[in-house]
Amino acid sequence: MAFVDLELPETGDYAIFVSEDNGDQTDSYFLSLQCRRDVLAEADTIKYDTLLMDSVNPYGDMDAFIFSGISADLVTLRLMPMTNNNFNARLEIWGPSLDTFVMDYSYGANQVAFVDLELPETGDYAIFVSEDNGNQTDSYFLSLQCRRDVLAEAGLIGCDSLLDDSINPYGDIDAFVFCSDMGNLITLSVQPMTNNNFNARLEIWGPLLDTFVMDYSYGANQVAFVDLGLPETGNYAVFVSEDNGDQIDSYRLSLECYLCGDVNGNGSVNILDVTYLISYLYKGGPAPIHEKAADVNNSGGINLLDVTYLISYLYKGGPEPDCS
Repeated sequence: MAFVDLELPETGDYAIFVSEDNGDQTDSYFLSLQCRRDVLAEADTIKYDTLLMDSVNPYGDMDAFIFSGISADLVTLRLMPMTNNNFNARLEIWGPSLDTFVMDYSYGANQVAFVDLELPETGDYAIFVSEDNGNQTDSYFLSLQCRRDVLAEAGLIGCDSLLDDSINPYGDIDAFVFCSDMGNLITLSVQPMTNNNFNARLEIWGPLLDTFVMDYSYGANQVAFVDLGLPETGNYAVFVSEDNGDQIDSYRLSLECYLCGDVNGNGSVNILDVTYLISYLYKGGPAPIHEKAADVNNSGGINLLDVTYLISYLYKGGPEPDCS
């Protein structure tokens, strides 16, 4: 398949010559000519948090969609072929007035094309959908999600709680909010319930979505989990999705919270944690309830220095425990 993406250098009539490169073969062929300006003139509008279905047909076809975005919006686009295992989905994004090329993605045959993107400016963006080689046709799903809009409908999740929800339809993103203090430790996990092909994705963003904290995906039918020391005090956003965007399922989300320095797990930091840690290190006592909570000097290990750090904090005005 021969193809060309080209910005014309001048106005006028252009000539196209078609041949067989070696000159020793004959065949019939399809020739397709698409202009993004003309395609965009017939574009459909797609809004945030929308899933739509369309098709690339005939060969060389190109579809266009327009959405309005605000500078710094965090968006996720997913393009999923429906039936053709040889369809190589291509996804292009152009900025306002087609004067800014943003991104061009193609992931291979029978793969979901997806984009995580922070919009560089405010305005109307153009999405172009095609088959990368131009020699396949298929129906497809196109999903557009904006974390700002998803977060506006977020549910609350408290410490030491479980909740059940679902990713449906394709490309869906759920959001949850929890509040905690700097240095506190959390364990977050997402467990798919029934679909063995569901690849859970777990994102954590800091207060006001201005701090990206972590993004985890562990593979199909795996529990996605995070052990994390929080870098600041405030409300944190948790986004749950299916990493490829082509699976749906129910899931269970759990959040555990614990204090840095609370070695014995009783919810406070005091001399009992010092004695518990000494017993563990030197007298064969039980391990810390949360091992990360015992690494109070954030060295990556548990030893005598953590004991002296805790004593200094409790009785000598030393720095607070830091398990971040």
